[in-house]
Amino acid sequence: MEPMAHALVAKALGNLLAAGNATIQVGLAEGWGGNYTQAMAVVTIIVAIAVFSLTLFGPEAKGVLFARRAPSGRGSFTNRSTLGIFSSNNIEKGP
Repeated sequence: MEPMAHALVAKALGNLLAAGNATIQVGLAEGWGGNYTQAMAVVTIIVAIAVFSLTLFGPEAKGVLFARRAPSGRGSFTNRSTLGIFSSNNIEKGP
């Protein structure tokens, strides 16, 4: 799968999880007698643990450059339209 496809799938899954966030918090709060503070704290702790776990156990891309050099080989791009942001060619392996 192309890197851009990975990014789109990750964004779609993130939006899917975020869409249910308010419903989850309301359900928890109603179960705890209308305590929205506790519901928000529980959801925040779960998200923090998930982010920590993904950071700790996820793959590490060492030596990856996140932008290409300008066509002349010197400096960097100044025009966003020439960056190739939406293509998979803008990620190169480092030295």
